[in-house]
Amino acid sequence: IRLLGRIKDKEMRAVIPLKKYYLEEGDANAAQALYQILKKDIYPICIEATKSPYREARLIACVYLGNMGRDDCFPILNYLLVSDPEEEIRALAGFGMRFIKLNATVDALVRALQDTSMLVQVKAANTLALYKESDIGANILVSGLSDERDNIRKEAVEGLSYVTVNDAETVLCALLRNEKCA
Repeated sequence: IRLLGRIKDKEMRAVIPLKKYYLEEGDANAAQALYQILKKDIYPICIEATKSPYREARLIACVYLGNMGRDDCFPILNYLLVSDPEEEIRALAGFGMRFIKLNATVDALVRALQDTSMLVQVKAANTLALYKESDIGANILVSGLSDERDNIRKEAVEGLSYVTVNDAETVLCALLRNEKCA
């Protein structure tokens, strides 16, 4: 399937079966091949993929939409951030907003700090740190570093790389205080 993405086909006959395979089965290789063929024209397919029942299709759509950084990607990513039942998709939708520089983006990420999933909260804090709003997410990073799940701790540590030295020091001091109290 990846090979089809490298074929220069003027009629782009490969697009229809690849699109079907990606949307109906959530195949990552089909998505990658479509991206190879369509480049920036993958936007409509990603929009369609966000409604797919296949988790993988929605995940890949979040990645591509986020990397596009287009303002018109915000409503779709925001919808996924708020409404998708899968925490990993909500987290990726929030992180996908990192290149979208709208006031509404910061508002959506701040709301995501209240999500029931620690993974979504930590990804939102990481993304806010990129906006130089890291003080908003400092407590979330502390909670993430204290979490028992490896993937949450990993995301929180990654978040520390986005914040300023003073903010990272504040987070680490709070974490140490929490451990001494426990």
